[in-house]
Amino acid sequence: MKTQISRDSHRPDRHYSSVRLQQGRMIVDADWNELADIGRQRLDDALDDAVRSGAPRDAGVRLFLSGSGLRLSPGRLYADGVPAVLDGTASGVLLTAQPDYPNAPPLPGGDLRIYADVWERSVSALEDPELMDPGLHGADTASRGRTMLQVKWADPAFDPLDPAVNPPLGTARLSLSLRTLATSDDPCDPCAAQVAVDERVGNYLFRVEVHALALSGGDTLLTLKWSRDNGAEAYATGATPAGFGQGDWVWEYFDAASEMQLGLHPSAGFQPRRGILSESFTLPASATDPQAFVRQWDGYATINLTTATLVAGRDRGVALSNGLADGAHGRIDLAAGSFTAQLELMVLTLDTAGATLLPGDHWLAAVREAVMAGGDVLLSDALPDGVRHHFVELGQRIGGALVPPPGLGDDAFSRQMHFPPLTDLHAADVGFTEPPGCAGLYAGAANVQDALARICQIGAEDVGVTLPEPLPPNTVASLLAAQLGAGWPDLDGQPRTPSVQDMLQALLLQANGAALPYTVPPCGDATTPSVRSLLGVAAGPGQVGTVLDALLCQLTGAQLPLDPGSLTCPELIGSGETTVQGGLDFLCRTRLSSCAVTVPVGALEGLLQDFAANTQQDLWLCLMPGLHTISAAITIAGKRSLRISAAAAGASTVRLVSGVMTLEASELGLEGIGVSCTSSTRLVLRGNRIVANRCLFTRSSSNANLAPMVRLEALASNANLIWRDNAMRDTWHRDAGSGGVFDPGLVANPGVIAAIDNIRATPTLVEDDVLYGQLAGELANAIGAMSGNERLAWRNAVRDAPSVTPGGPVMALRAPLVTDALLGGGRPILDNATFGVRTDNEIRADFTSAIDGINAVGGDSAASAADVDILIALLFESGYNVALNLASNQLSGNLTDNHIDAELMLMNGLDTGLDPQTVTIGDRNGTATTAPVSGSGHLGLTGNRIQRLWARLPNGSVANSSLGQTVPGYASLTLSGNQLVGYGHSACAEVLTVTGNRLIDTATTGSQTIGRLFCNRGALTANVSAAGNSAAVLAVIAPAATFPGNLVTINRI
Repeated sequence: MKTQISRDSHRPDRHYSSVRLQQGRMIVDADWNELADIGRQRLDDALDDAVRSGAPRDAGVRLFLSGSGLRLSPGRLYADGVPAVLDGTASGVLLTAQPDYPNAPPLPGGDLRIYADVWERSVSALEDPELMDPGLHGADTASRGRTMLQVKWADPAFDPLDPAVNPPLGTARLSLSLRTLATSDDPCDPCAAQVAVDERVGNYLFRVEVHALALSGGDTLLTLKWSRDNGAEAYATGATPAGFGQGDWVWEYFDAASEMQLGLHPSAGFQPRRGILSESFTLPASATDPQAFVRQWDGYATINLTTATLVAGRDRGVALSNGLADGAHGRIDLAAGSFTAQLELMVLTLDTAGATLLPGDHWLAAVREAVMAGGDVLLSDALPDGVRHHFVELGQRIGGALVPPPGLGDDAFSRQMHFPPLTDLHAADVGFTEPPGCAGLYAGAANVQDALARICQIGAEDVGVTLPEPLPPNTVASLLAAQLGAGWPDLDGQPRTPSVQDMLQALLLQANGAALPYTVPPCGDATTPSVRSLLGVAAGPGQVGTVLDALLCQLTGAQLPLDPGSLTCPELIGSGETTVQGGLDFLCRTRLSSCAVTVPVGALEGLLQDFAANTQQDLWLCLMPGLHTISAAITIAGKRSLRISAAAAGASTVRLVSGVMTLEASELGLEGIGVSCTSSTRLVLRGNRIVANRCLFTRSSSNANLAPMVRLEALASNANLIWRDNAMRDTWHRDAGSGGVFDPGLVANPGVIAAIDNIRATPTLVEDDVLYGQLAGELANAIGAMSGNERLAWRNAVRDAPSVTPGGPVMALRAPLVTDALLGGGRPILDNATFGVRTDNEIRADFTSAIDGINAVGGDSAASAADVDILIALLFESGYNVALNLASNQLSGNLTDNHIDAELMLMNGLDTGLDPQTVTIGDRNGTATTAPVSGSGHLGLTGNRIQRLWARLPNGSVANSSLGQTVPGYASLTLSGNQLVGYGHSACAEVLTVTGNRLIDTATTGSQTIGRLFCNRGALTANVSAAGNSAAVLAVIAPAATFPGNLVTINRI
């Protein structure tokens, strides 16, 4: 572009994608211009990939006949991805009246080939005064690039897309180097000595441009022009500044039309309009010559390429000549295909041998004094920087009619010049080439729509089939051929034989089971039978019909074999049965009389009732995963053995809904099952040997005085107990009372108060997950309906209240639970409950955390569910019931590795009596003086975690703080490696061994008794008080006891 720029820095081969200005740096025109060039190139490249050349279906450029003339409909087109626009009215634009092609050649009659030439030129304020800002005193701050769309025409033999005849860019190569500026020849005296010149290199953008290429008397004349100002010094004629017309310059008089007629114009006899170069500042004499504007150049040269002679030329006031001294300013050298000129500042060499040149071809070279010196090469065999032309054919006029360009059919040309938007692409818009081997099948379809339409007409009779010769034996083809006769008959009556249609008719209408081959494998024998051997089907080649006849007409359960290696049913293993029929018969004969009965969900209650009612003595039930409900009381008595097992306690749960389930047998076993009780149910196990392993027992209620959840009774003296690796939880939860954080005066929201009252009025929600979810949801919705400020006001009111403990401040006694997934049971109130009592600080902390969590999610009821569960837990006080009760000291054995989040009671045969925690014992008298305990049986507790262990004392055994009689207990009791939580533990045994136990006493004030141990002889060794509270003591009521190596305070009474 001939515009005032410092340099052209855009280099497409470097693949730059953006320009980043740096802080504090100078903003220069080259960076700005490169940014524009990068964006334009990326867009042009993308459109070239997507569109290439053509016109859109909507608002695209079209060539059409209007009477005897040719017109163009205005719109858009793309040439090599470059978008261009033709302006005009709806009636169309005459080819000879195009806005971008003034002074166009006349349109000849006859046949023509018509194409569009799309290229870019620069536009300055000379052509468009609006580029100047009057507020800046007429400064033209920037020029513009304009995309030209010129529709041209030529003889039909002219191929506009052939670069050999219609080059998009000239191919001549230019070399430029700086002259050595220390000396300069005197142009007035070729023989004179060299004289000194200015040694400065300067800073400028040097431009060399092809001005014109013309024919004269059969010779080709090339005119070059050059400028150290990029040819940008131009003014309107008559408005030039002072001194513009003086100096050693060459002036070019031009107008907009001459600027628009660059490139090649193939119309016969047409001479494009070019600017007038003048060695003097004199307006052209002819009024038809370009004279609207005038531009300065450093020099020019007109060369006869045919004769390799100089026609005329000048550089900075010096006439060009080959008669000057070598290296002198103005010296030229001409040879066939080469032109060299010694300019004032440059040495210019143009290689034209075999090259094409176009008016507008130009080269740019930036000169920078800071890094350059005489002799430096600026360009070396460089191709032109522009102007690049892009072409797209619009059609031909042949015999007065418009036809597509050569090589394009109507369909292909229509798709190119009427392409749709991608959102409205149809099959007709996609080209189609018939694949090899399908000649005639698609009937010459030119697009996908036509091809698809043709496919709809293709029938099976059109597709041939080649069969091998000879046909392989025992195949569908050979069996069908045998049925149909010699060869393969023409079944469809069509020319192509055999065709797919023939095959389909044979297969669908002729073939049967006798025509379908099948090789029967030799599987099965008398020892390990198979369906084949049991049916008597012969092994080897055969037909499907024979096998199907046997399977459909002869197969019964007696012909279905059992796999003895994969049997899992204990009853069938070793039964000797080899068929399904035999196995089913065997199971019917032996039901409920062998090892295990698999119990699906819903069948347990009926099986237990049947077992209770019949004379069967032994039963082993294996529960399938799921919830097994027992809806009413069940009593099983007088049995020899009963075993109930499952894969895992979390998988199979027995839910007791109503009444007591009593299981009595000489040997009782529970393994891997879950037992869930309501407040009205419990489990009684009575036997001579009771084993429970890996089970889970749970009960949650609102009643703090329930009978024990599980009661163990000895069927006879010296019964055996093994209770190992079980988890038990028996908790109660009840309204903690009015007031506290939910005091209406603190809440100050009727909706929340009503939801809280509903929860308090429904104590059974702790036993009903569905009911809990309903009431918790109501509270969550009510709190969510409060504004954030209302919730903060409630939180702040609780913070500032004197007390938030219902009924006033109380001492804290908090017993933490292991929040195990199995024990939690999915009930939030269990996971958030506090067992014992809460302090003000604990209540405030839990409440504040919950309200802040609700506010953090904007009161969303679903997202705040966990925080609402914490609030509900603050409404309740919680505690433990008795989960496990050993009814008498006739049960001997071990409780090992159990987790009991509840109380474990040793009844010692007393259905009523005293809880040692409720009495004070300061001494012994009466029979208790020498023998506090009289016992039977032997019991060991090892590795358990127990919330509270206690033994019942007879009524009246303690009076006036004194143990006055011998109490029942075990003959020996061993406590080893247990975790005993909190306070109030007790045990009774003649001989008591307490070793390595961890006493989890919580910090408190005042004297607290961790536990009372009643024995005749006792040994306490290596027991540890976890909190180390010196006021927490262990009382041992015994005449003889030893306490070595303990970390707990022990008092002997």
